[in-house]
Amino acid sequence: MNQLSKQIIAISISFFVLVMVFYGSYLPYKKSKTFISSLNALGAGQIRSFEQLDKIVSSSLKINSPIGQEELIRQFLGVFAGFINQSDSPEVIDILVKYIESYANPILQKGKGLSFNQDLYLAIRLYLTAYEKTKDQKYLDKAKKYAELSYSLGPKRPQVLYSLFDIYRLENNIEKAKEIGNQILTYWPDDENMKAAYDELLKKK
Repeated sequence: MNQLSKQIIAISISFFVLVMVFYGSYLPYKKSKTFISSLNALGAGQIRSFEQLDKIVSSSLKINSPIGQEELIRQFLGVFAGFINQSDSPEVIDILVKYIESYANPILQKGKGLSFNQDLYLAIRLYLTAYEKTKDQKYLDKAKKYAELSYSLGPKRPQVLYSLFDIYRLENNIEKAKEIGNQILTYWPDDENMKAAYDELLKKK
């Protein structure tokens, strides 16, 4: 191998290493650092417009990194559930839900991932919170859709079982709620709150 070939190979390897460092280390670091800044800005309670909210949230979510996007969206689902819980305006809640959906839906629709069930659970809590604040059926329908999907993937997970129990009770689907309540008490027979809620169901036709 002549000297020129060796130099070309060395340059190629160096370029490859630089690219890997940039995409594998620098971008994820930049994304996580910007996310922390976003949380600090949101926690300061100084948001005065949707445009300001979008600027803060998108500053981290729009950084193109090979890792970190799902983790950040998962965190923001919880943050937005908190925002919704603090609002009494159905219009504002609808805007907040649609906004975070624009980022979360591509992940939820993939139907897989290392923490996919956790993604589903946070989406369920988001929609249940929106339903509790607005009584809009569309939010309960979405919570149910993702809860039943999560149940099909992991029927023994406490998060999804308790969520489904709440959803079926809210729907007044007594038989389904009894079925899930009985399953919960089979796994956790000492849950006194569930015992009381299950006994109430047994009194209903």
